[in-house]
Amino acid sequence: MQRFLAISLSLTAVLVIAATSYYSFAGQQNPFSPNITQVLQPAIGTQTVVADSSDSIAAEERNKARKLYEEGNYKEAYESYVKIATNPKAGGQPLVSDLSFLQQCIQRMRYYSQWEDLIEKVIVAQGNDWRVLQAVAGQYQSAPKYGILIDNQFQRAPQRMSGAARNSQERDRIRSLQLLTQAMPLALQDSNKNDVSKFLVQFAQAWQNYQGAWRMQALTNLDKLPDYGNGYGSGNGGRGAPV
Repeated sequence: MQRFLAISLSLTAVLVIAATSYYSFAGQQNPFSPNITQVLQPAIGTQTVVADSSDSIAAEERNKARKLYEEGNYKEAYESYVKIATNPKAGGQPLVSDLSFLQQCIQRMRYYSQWEDLIEKVIVAQGNDWRVLQAVAGQYQSAPKYGILIDNQFQRAPQRMSGAARNSQERDRIRSLQLLTQAMPLALQDSNKNDVSKFLVQFAQAWQNYQGAWRMQALTNLDKLPDYGNGYGSGNGGRGAPV
């Protein structure tokens, strides 16, 4: 029963956010708009951002990358998938699949120190593709959270912990929410309502972050990424309920 109530509260929050974004982009005044942090969308002036999930990558290029992966040549497969993922001509569900293989290459090669810079380049290249933004947000949610700071640069999941442990738990959560917020007005343009509904469920779960419905009372600032936390992080964030 408690989980049912939690999910209901989360879905209600997403519907309110969706309605707010719709009125904002339609240039109308929404009398029910909640007091939430505004996140800039990739738009110029007041123009509505047009979703773009098109893909024109040659099948031969994808087949080559897939063959390298299946043969266990993960380094070469990684390089091939990087070229595809950062190509503005890629997009949609084919690119979402490419990103999955790319992530598996990173896991096998333990290229976690390169992952964040790479994934941000993908976001720049695919900023109008809500499916890609959704996939990347999911990777931020599932990426390893522990690491160390070297020259003020966060090294994620290093093979050797040679310094004080730091974690990106809250930082990754906020970045994921930023990406989902960026993706929502694009997703609402899509005619595939089944995919859109799955996106909204993911968005609701990201707000709650599986940490209890009461955390919906705490405002989340999406304007700025928080600093890296001390230690390895924890599953519940270590905060009590607001009073």
